[in-house]
Amino acid sequence: MKKIILSFVAIFFSVVFVSGQQIQISSATDFAKIGVDANYPLNGNYIQTADFNLGNITDVVVGKLNGETWEYESFTGTYDGGGFTITYSAVFPIDSYAEYGLFSINQGTIKNLKLVANVSLSGQALDLGLLCGLNEGVISNCEIVSGSIVVPQSGGAKYTGLLV
Repeated sequence: MKKIILSFVAIFFSVVFVSGQQIQISSATDFAKIGVDANYPLNGNYIQTADFNLGNITDVVVGKLNGETWEYESFTGTYDGGGFTITYSAVFPIDSYAEYGLFSINQGTIKNLKLVANVSLSGQALDLGLLCGLNEGVISNCEIVSGSIVVPQSGGAKYTGLLV
């Protein structure tokens, strides 16, 4: 009986440890895997370990468009920027009523992150922000070190903000 209980306790602690494990993000390549690679799920627990530059992007990075529902998938995990910076520029050309930003929709926690970002919108969007298009979660201790958003006079975004 003691052996069975000890085996159960060992299995329980192994499962808890693995599920709570932080996934390290140290480059633009790592960041781009979130929500795309099975080892980088949208509900994962992430820690950024270095500054990096995403370069020029043309779509949200985290929370890809679901081709069946035509809705962006939400980030529901935890992203701890560790006080490091993500730099990027973007031109979102698509005419759609969607959420655009580094994260499309946040329903998780994003914290301790710095951004240097410049975004232009050439079409229409419902929500536009440098960090995320729509926040339904928690954002704490995040800052825009430098950033701008340019929207067209006609169309543009219904809701626009620097962070969200």
